[in-house]
Amino acid sequence: MAKNRVNTAQVQKAPPSKLLMGLTSQATPSRSEGAAVDGMEVERYPDGSVRYAVNLNNAPVPQRRYVADIATVDYNGFEVNIVFAQTKIFGQGLESALSIKINLNAFNDIVRALYVNVQSELERARQLIKLKDEQLVQVNAEPAHSAKLIANVANFALSGHETCIDFYHVNAYANAKLATSSKLDIEAVVRVDLRTSLFAPFSVELGKIAERIAAGE
Repeated sequence: MAKNRVNTAQVQKAPPSKLLMGLTSQATPSRSEGAAVDGMEVERYPDGSVRYAVNLNNAPVPQRRYVADIATVDYNGFEVNIVFAQTKIFGQGLESALSIKINLNAFNDIVRALYVNVQSELERARQLIKLKDEQLVQVNAEPAHSAKLIANVANFALSGHETCIDFYHVNAYANAKLATSSKLDIEAVVRVDLRTSLFAPFSVELGKIAERIAAGE
């Protein structure tokens, strides 16, 4: 008795999962923690944070922009919190606020760079444009729109009545890589534009906070 022949269809193999291939592949691209700029470790603090010399000429320009009408700074003994705020176009009150958290060592480095690179320009502006310092306003209530960011590097530029601050962040992974590399991975965080008449007294407050930190408060 003849056996019935079973017809078998050729089944095409499904391509391997891209996710699975990514997990099992031996060749993985090097991890990037931001844009690579020239950097050099100057000091490594006991807490593991790093003070470094960094060239920001080739650093990316922050894509986030914030125009500040108010600038204030707070220190709670653990970190520094810089707050910028916008007032409403019409009426009283605040439209938005931006909080930027900065660790203590990074804050001291930022203030040091501020006084070395910008203070002379600020004094020149006081004379040339008869700059008058504004009265700083304390932000006591959170507006409907607010955001929190983190930074540990800042770059300042001053031109007459306008001042610009670019904030950057170097995370812990990038700090670890700096021990064996001359390149520092840096992330552009936000650019803040404000009036020089507001920046002038604000920079004084930054200096006062740095003095409190140095005194161990």
